Amino acid sequence: MRARTNFIRIDNDLGSSRKVLELRDELALPAIGLLVLAIGYADRQRTDGAISKSAMRRGVALGLPTEELIAELVRVRFLEETGDGYSIVGYLEWQRSAEEIDAALEQRREAGRRSAEERAKRAAESKGQDLKTTPTDKRREDKRSVGISLSEPFNGSLSEPLDPAANEIREAARALSSRGPQQVSPADVEAAVAKSAPDALPSEIRTASELVASDGSVRIPLSVFGIRLAEVRRRRERF
Repeated sequence: MRARTNFIRIDNDLGSSRKVLELRDELALPAIGLLVLAIGYADRQRTDGAISKSAMRRGVALGLPTEELIAELVRVRFLEETGDGYSIVGYLEWQRSAEEIDAALEQRREAGRRSAEERAKRAAESKGQDLKTTPTDKRREDKRSVGISLSEPFNGSLSEPLDPAANEIREAARALSSRGPQQVSPADVEAAVAKSAPDALPSEIRTASELVASDGSVRIPLSVFGIRLAEVRRRRERF
């Protein structure tokens, strides 16, 4: 199974827990929402449950007035005040530590490297096989290919299909190249993905390139792509 790097654990009976029942009725739901956002932030930033006061205001609460909610979470001991911020009580009992997240990310990167090496190996073996083919064999293969193309409808690629991420990177390069005067290669897009969101999904790469293509401002598409991809990634992690 692929290592999951962007999920948190929430008790499926959270609403009936003792601490939740102790929350004031009119503050219970928004306080729980703020707690979930705080857990997501701590996981995303790999803080092991520690959140500074400024991060709580800007990164978790998004600038909204949440002092009363924070005080309520502290009162029932979902949060604990520290010198410069807060600590989520019992965080590491349920959530992954920064070390575990790094290990999961490395596992995913290693799986990607192995997959790339395997594809390169298959491509090299295929090329070597082509070099061994005699002219007579080649002519026979060409005749068979022509026969197939004339007698049967073509429903796919004759070459090995790219994996979804590689395919989206190629399409993103094409879209970004059409957006501005600068030619963008798949390698450029791959580098931007690795820098902005190394574990981005194919759908996120596609969405980011579509946002750049529809952007009416005069900016360098590849630079904007990195920004948009990071925004798409954060939006997905948030929800």
